[in-house]
Amino acid sequence: MFFAKCINNDNDELVEISDAKKDHEYVCPLCGEKLIIKATSSLCIRPHFAHKNRIDCDTWKHDMSDWHYDWQLKFPKECREVIIENNGIKHRADILINGTVIEFQHSPISRTEIIERSEFYTRCGFQVVWVFDANGKIQNVYKNCGAKYQSIDPFICLRGQNLEWKRARRDFQDLKLPRNVFVFIQYETLLLNSNSPNQPAQILVPLIRLDPKDIIPNHLYNNHNHCYFYILPNNFLRQFGVIKDEHVWSISQLVRMTS
Repeated sequence: MFFAKCINNDNDELVEISDAKKDHEYVCPLCGEKLIIKATSSLCIRPHFAHKNRIDCDTWKHDMSDWHYDWQLKFPKECREVIIENNGIKHRADILINGTVIEFQHSPISRTEIIERSEFYTRCGFQVVWVFDANGKIQNVYKNCGAKYQSIDPFICLRGQNLEWKRARRDFQDLKLPRNVFVFIQYETLLLNSNSPNQPAQILVPLIRLDPKDIIPNHLYNNHNHCYFYILPNNFLRQFGVIKDEHVWSISQLVRMTS
């Protein structure tokens, strides 16, 4: 974890690992047990807090890839690693902002845990958004077509219907998520549309449902029957108030403009 309580401070404000001092003592904001500062000299592992007994009190996995960490850094400190409690059960949400829990998932996760996390946060009254790192994991089912049609740009792939996982995601088998849960996958592709020809970009594709093999995009039609199958990271951040720039459209604005 990257935030902890410092027992040397009089206030309850959490301390980020980058501001931690070796001569201070820190406890877990979830269980109150002592923490230690780890990996301060490592070239491979990012500095973090860890339980002294090496057992994390949160039973949900919180592996932190660079992709995951970079997403968290885009949000205000007070929105990261927020403790959420319901009937005595506590968990750390990746992000809690404006009534929405956002979970960024890079490492493999079981379907059971996806359901448990989603149900826990929705019971607490929050909307839930999952963002799965799909970089290098998406392909076009028509592998022997011309170069253009092998693209994984959703605009090119016959309106997104030809996208699939390179390996079937078994954790998505028969997965039924509660209402008020939304799913995006993120990956890099060459944008082949006229506005951004041949430009590599990270895109987020909203999914209508999770499927072990196929990518089932959430279609947003406009009056000309064209579809927006993806958004850019800035559209995502604008949706949750992280970006204030009025020239950047939020997801809601895109939906209204294309309905």
